[in-house]
Amino acid sequence: MAVERRRGRLPDFWQADLVGLALLLTVSIVLRLPLYGEAEAAVTIALLADPAALMAAIVLRRRLTRPTEPSREGLRRDLVVASRLVLRCVAAAVLLAAWVRLVCLGGGWSTQHEAAWQPWLTSIGFYAIVLVIWTLAYLWWHARELAQAAQRRAAQAETEALRLELTHLRQQLDPHFLFNALNGIAAEIPAHPEAATAMVCELADYLRYSLEQRDRAVMPLRREIEAVDSYMAIQKARFGPGLRYVVEADDAARSMLTPSFLLQPLVENAIKHGVPEGRQPRTVRIAARSGPDGLALSIFNPGRLDPHWRTKGCPGVGLAVLRRRLELLYPRGHRFDLRQVGGDVVAELDLPGAPCSA
Repeated sequence: MAVERRRGRLPDFWQADLVGLALLLTVSIVLRLPLYGEAEAAVTIALLADPAALMAAIVLRRRLTRPTEPSREGLRRDLVVASRLVLRCVAAAVLLAAWVRLVCLGGGWSTQHEAAWQPWLTSIGFYAIVLVIWTLAYLWWHARELAQAAQRRAAQAETEALRLELTHLRQQLDPHFLFNALNGIAAEIPAHPEAATAMVCELADYLRYSLEQRDRAVMPLRREIEAVDSYMAIQKARFGPGLRYVVEADDAARSMLTPSFLLQPLVENAIKHGVPEGRQPRTVRIAARSGPDGLALSIFNPGRLDPHWRTKGCPGVGLAVLRRRLELLYPRGHRFDLRQVGGDVVAELDLPGAPCSA
């Protein structure tokens, strides 16, 4: 099958050419020794003729790797290309045989063949086989390089598609959060205008942080905790002393890389489903620990978990987006689960190492 020339530059084949030339010289000298009966003739003819065979092989493969007209008849096209390859190799072998005869005439060497046509036929057959093998080896290598380049382009396209999806998922979080925050502010304005004013200020700080980190796919957990601190300031302005917030994380866990805006949808979900209208003192607790298997995160909030939540899927847009982001960033495995522990609902995350985009 014809091999199309790719637009990019192929890696050089010269190392294989040098190895092939060394093998050809060795075989050629060994075969010519009994034909000419003396080492000088065998070595001289090989040194003068075999490099010319290399040049002929280079010319042949350059012509064979030129773009060809597309055809619907693939088998017919391949047969045409194969026949052209054989004919060109035979034609080049005839020229090389003529060059060998000129070298022999100049050196006064002759073979021990009985018929005059036998040296010609021997040289033509020998170089035709050499050129076919040499050219086919190059075409195989060339096709392998093209296949590897196609695989690299496919991998790059897949990576870019995943990056765009992650960006899209990340951008979904901001409108969702802003919508919920503005609803909360609107609910506080009639009865608690001062709290609403404080929430607007805290919201501005949080959105400033969000803009600064919008292009970052991953960040240390400590930055995630800082973002949650800003978010909790908004919620505390709304709920007052009825909302408590605790973070338990050692230095090793805080330094580990996590997806950006990982904690906010989990904490938002905890507040939404864990703080009742009566504003009794309730605590949202974040626990993080590092270990040989990666980072373990737990978010606790008081409440009762719907026993059928698995069949209903993750509640809310934020958690649905989070689940998809985790699938993309941890393709080799992660764990996200909700479970009831006493009077608390616990969101648990096990993250094996750094995200794949880190």
